[in-house]
Amino acid sequence: MKAKLKDIINISTGSYIPAKDKIDARDEKSNLFILNVKDFDDKGNYLNTANEIKKHAQKNYTFLNKDQVLFSIRGKFKASLSPKNEGKQFIASEAFLIFDLFNDQIDKEYLVWILNSKKIQHQLESIALGNNRLLFLNIDIVKNLTIPLIPLEKQKSIMQLYKLHEKEIDLSEKILAKKKIWMQEKMDSLVQNTKQN
Repeated sequence: MKAKLKDIINISTGSYIPAKDKIDARDEKSNLFILNVKDFDDKGNYLNTANEIKKHAQKNYTFLNKDQVLFSIRGKFKASLSPKNEGKQFIASEAFLIFDLFNDQIDKEYLVWILNSKKIQHQLESIALGNNRLLFLNIDIVKNLTIPLIPLEKQKSIMQLYKLHEKEIDLSEKILAKKKIWMQEKMDSLVQNTKQN
């Protein structure tokens, strides 16, 4: 089964934050942060780099919650989970759409995974507006995007398998890095022994 995003989630826009609301060294800390596309890596992981904004600005914006999904609509079209709060409050910039999952039809991790899939990314690039230097999507394009909607239990099973695969890749990369270090140390040792003879 396929579904349009507008039929399974609520979609709202991020907020424009004027420069006057951004904090500088003289301002009191607010624990209120604005998220931009640069604050996430290519896998959608939060990099802990969001800019803090002034405390008085909070009345003008809607805070994110941990159950929301962010979707960047400029340049890279990437979905990310909303960062865990850890005592901080986050606001999404205007570079994002905010997805609220209002029913049990879709798992938020599955939504992020499917939106970041090659097939959906190719589809988004083909319908994006703008030019080669800066592509963008508007809210109507995203609302009408059709994604595969499988039963919730299968979504969760796919995500378990995907996470296991990601862990395997991470572990393989760590093993390879350690092998490189070991090999370099061995070669250095051989060179050192040759010099002494």
